Amino acid sequence: MTGNCWPVWRLDPSSGHADKSCIPFGDWVGYGIDLVPTKRGLFFVAHGITKGDPTDPGAAGLYELRDGSAHRILSGFLSNPTVSPSGCKVAFAYAENGYVMQPLTPGSPRVLAIDLCSAKHT
Repeated sequence: MTGNCWPVWRLDPSSGHADKSCIPFGDWVGYGIDLVPTKRGLFFVAHGITKGDPTDPGAAGLYELRDGSAHRILSGFLSNPTVSPSGCKVAFAYAENGYVMQPLTPGSPRVLAIDLCSAKHT
């Protein structure tokens, strides 16, 4: 693990074992992220709107942390990611357009759920 990342420790409540991971720095730096620990591994939601154009998601989206790299599996604006009790599904509010996520604007975000254990992401 290099120094160009955010260190993350994941604690398994059943065994008490802690694993250290590293979320590499990327275009999402400065916008904030939500960690999404799942049965399949660590995912994260990158937030933010690119400079000047709230219709362009830029680096915003859902990422899988795999082999020390972040792989975006869904582009767009996500909020409130929630993992199912099985650890396989994650649900969240989703919008392709940043305007939709703002209060008092036309449209509304959709609620999506992804089964990460049955899907193959590349």
